[in-house]
Amino acid sequence: GSGSDDHIDTTLSLLLDKLNGAKTGASFLPRLNLADFEKDDESNGHVAFITAASNLRAMSYGIPPADAMETRRIAGRIVPAMITTTGLVSALSCLEIVKMLMGLPLGMYRNAFVSLALPFFAFTAPVPAEEVMGVNGKT
Repeated sequence: GSGSDDHIDTTLSLLLDKLNGAKTGASFLPRLNLADFEKDDESNGHVAFITAASNLRAMSYGIPPADAMETRRIAGRIVPAMITTTGLVSALSCLEIVKMLMGLPLGMYRNAFVSLALPFFAFTAPVPAEEVMGVNGKT
C-alpha cells in the first residue's frame, strides 16, 4: 500500500543522504593527487616499486621473487580482473540493498561466494545473527 511506499521512499532518502554526506565528510583532509599506474614507462618507477614491494612480501612468505618483466605481465592482468570483480560485487551488493529496502525477510537474502578464475558461483541463505546481551540487558 501507500504506507509501504512511503517507508521505502523515506529509507531510500536516508540512505542517499548518508552516501552524499560521505562524499563531503572528509573535506578536512588534504586533497590527494591521483597517479595512473603505467607499467610500460620505465621512468616513473611504478614497476620498480611494485616489484620491490612484492618481493619483500614473497620473502616473508617463502615465495620465489619475481623480476620486473614478470611484474609487468601480472600487472597487465590485474586491472581487467579487478574491474570485472568490482562490477560483479557491486551488482550483487545492489541486489541485496534492494531486498533490504523492500523489507524482505532474511530468507530472501543471499551470501555469494565467487571465483571468476574457476569460474565458481555459490549462493547460500544467511542465518540470523546470534543475539547477545548488551547494555541494560537489551539484545
